[in-house]
Amino acid sequence: MAIGMHIYRQILYPGAWTYVWSRDGNLNPDGWIMVGPGGRFQPTQISLGLRALSYYDSAYHHALRIPAPIPTGTYDLEMDQQYTGLGLIIEDVPDTSTPYPVQPSVTSDPVDDIQTALNLGNVLLGPGSYILTRTIDVPANRTIRGYGATLVRTYENVTDPGAYPYDYPFFKFSSTGRTLVEGVTFLGDRRPVNISNLAKVDLAYDLAGPTHVNITVRRCDD
Repeated sequence: MAIGMHIYRQILYPGAWTYVWSRDGNLNPDGWIMVGPGGRFQPTQISLGLRALSYYDSAYHHALRIPAPIPTGTYDLEMDQQYTGLGLIIEDVPDTSTPYPVQPSVTSDPVDDIQTALNLGNVLLGPGSYILTRTIDVPANRTIRGYGATLVRTYENVTDPGAYPYDYPFFKFSSTGRTLVEGVTFLGDRRPVNISNLAKVDLAYDLAGPTHVNITVRRCDD
């Protein structure tokens, strides 16, 4: 493997993204090629929109979106036609028959969109970022699947600031029924300076609630 070169995640769906960085500052944003089943494919460099970039950043880290469609299988990741030692496994996309799809929106609250869909049934989150300013209440017997979806939790509990002292959870599980969360990326926002050092972003938090033994988190990243 190239010295100092690392990859964030290696098992992906077509259209999903990964993150490559190097401590040597030797990355070429136009030099990436995936070599595997069916030939050579070029991933697209994207911005995650989570931080301001300086002019020199492009030499140190890249977010890359996998082409879609692309054959499933194992790929070698090359840069400037040189083998990097980094590999990718491309799998089939999640089951798109999940009844209630949700897409990122700039005109509506993503918490409302996801909560409304969950109240109706299982949910498929489309590619993109969802900024969550409060906790999503997940009913029993639900599946939440992501397809390049990133949930970003802020240090807010909108409408109920004291809901979870020092905790800012993504989910609250309101029952002990079986729940599956699959293929979603979880990110915590940067903690504001006016927030206590005890504050933290949690996957889930149940104040005085039961122990949940039927919750499965599979192929997710944080």
